[in-house]
Amino acid sequence: MTIEYLHFDSFNQVYSTSNQFNTYTITAGSSTAGPNSFNTEFSLPQPKHYVKKIHLRSVEIPLGFPNIRANSNLNSITVATTYSGGVYSGLYTITLADKTYRDINTLLTDINAKFTSLYPTILITFSIASNGFVQVVSTATAIFTSFVYIVQTNLTYLLGFRPAINVLSTRQTIAGATYQLNIDNFISMYITNVQSSTTNANNTLCHFKIPLNATNGIVYFIGDGNTFQQFINLTSTAVIQKIHVCIYDRFGYSLHSGNLDWSFSLGFEQ
Repeated sequence: MTIEYLHFDSFNQVYSTSNQFNTYTITAGSSTAGPNSFNTEFSLPQPKHYVKKIHLRSVEIPLGFPNIRANSNLNSITVATTYSGGVYSGLYTITLADKTYRDINTLLTDINAKFTSLYPTILITFSIASNGFVQVVSTATAIFTSFVYIVQTNLTYLLGFRPAINVLSTRQTIAGATYQLNIDNFISMYITNVQSSTTNANNTLCHFKIPLNATNGIVYFIGDGNTFQQFINLTSTAVIQKIHVCIYDRFGYSLHSGNLDWSFSLGFEQ
């Protein structure tokens, strides 16, 4: 058994996008229009034959993606006046722009401003309750005759609302769990062009699970140590000439790198 480790770095590298397979170099530009190095193809210096496992050795990723984002359904909230037979009615929905929030009060202020702008008569206010959890209150007695129902989205999950444990009283709902602004506590790395026997976690495309455990905006993750080894077993012995890598969030949605550079090391066991 031999393991050859190769380092891949998007900095000043040429790579191909998954959709167009045109050649790009990394340049400054719009995060939505520019090339996405979180969905890219890297060429190996030489083809690899008879590979049985691919090990993850290290990943270094700058966290440039916002925690409130449309792509992951992390930007919308719907409140309802009625819930019966598993169906919500009397719906009021707001959508936030993509943005990084590091303070819960700033996020709640933007949510309240959006509700006030779109629906001034429903008098919805999100705030922090006495127990430190997020609450939503309405004083519109003619509109909310009983409870303020929260329709579950990834953003309401971030705010701590869980249908089974929310605390409801007249025209008020208190979240059943604490809010979690750092919702991206791990991301998934998936190599699309290899056949493996790895079971995907939570029905999402995942070969390697990367904890986001850094506080300075950069992830340093060593994946091939004695305590936390990560590798995939290949079910095909086809020659590997390129690897096509995608990065997904914890909800299974693809992430955009925002034109930031990242790197990783893989070990090819032959």
